[in-house]
Amino acid sequence: MIETAIEVIDSAFGLIGVYSTGSTITPEEYQLALKTLNRMIDRWNLNDLLVYSTNAHVFPFVPGQQKYTLGATGDFDMPRPSKIERLSVQYGDPANPIELGIDADFDLEAWQNLVVKKTPSVFPLCCYNNTGYPFMELNFWPIPSGPANVILYTWDLMPFVSDLSDIIELPTGYTDAIVYNLAIRLAQLFDRVVSPSLLMEAKQAIRDINNINDGTPVQHYDPMWSGGKNGNVATQSIGRVVF
Repeated sequence: MIETAIEVIDSAFGLIGVYSTGSTITPEEYQLALKTLNRMIDRWNLNDLLVYSTNAHVFPFVPGQQKYTLGATGDFDMPRPSKIERLSVQYGDPANPIELGIDADFDLEAWQNLVVKKTPSVFPLCCYNNTGYPFMELNFWPIPSGPANVILYTWDLMPFVSDLSDIIELPTGYTDAIVYNLAIRLAQLFDRVVSPSLLMEAKQAIRDINNINDGTPVQHYDPMWSGGKNGNVATQSIGRVVF
C-alpha cells in the first residue's frame, strides 16, 4: 500500500481521537509524530519476522586482508544492516562460480580461541563480526589469499521517513500495522487512553505479518516468558510484538 507519511500519521491520530475535539495538529506536533514513527521503524528493523526480505550483496576479498569494515563508505560499501543472516564465499570460474557457505555465527569466544589468527588460505571458513557501529567489523579466518568474493545475505531495512510528504511504500499489511502501532505510541505522548480494541488490532496486525514472514501460522506468545532460547531464528521470533 502507498501512502504519504502525513496520511499515516493522521490515521494514527484519528484512532486515538485527537481530532474529536476539533483541535488541529501543530507543525511541532507533526514533527514529534514523525520522529516517533522513525523510532518505531528503527526498532522494527531489529525484529526478524518484521523484516520482509533478505538480499545478497557481493564484495571482492583483497588477498591477504583479514579485517573489513561494513557500512556506508566502508570496505564493503553499503548501508549498515541490522543483521547478516548468512555468509558465503564465491570463487572459481566467474561465469559459473562455486558458492560455499561459511560460519556466520562465529562469536568472540570462538575468535579468541583461534591460536594462530594469521593463517592464510585460498578462502576463509568462518567470520567473526564485532557488530560495531557505524561500521561492522568482519574478521575472516583463514585469511583469503586467492581471488574470491564474499556474499553477505543481510536483512533489508524498512526505510526511515525524512519528511511528512515522503511516500511510504511497503508490502501488504505493513501500513496498517504501522498506523495501529504508531497510534499506541502517540497516545502515550498526547495523554490519550488506548482502547482494548486498538491494542488488539495493533497486536493482530503484527501477528499477521509474522505469520506471512515465518510461512506457517503459529501459536503466539512473548518469548520473554518462554523460559529459554532456541537456536532456530524463526522459533525465537514467534509472536514477538514490538510497539
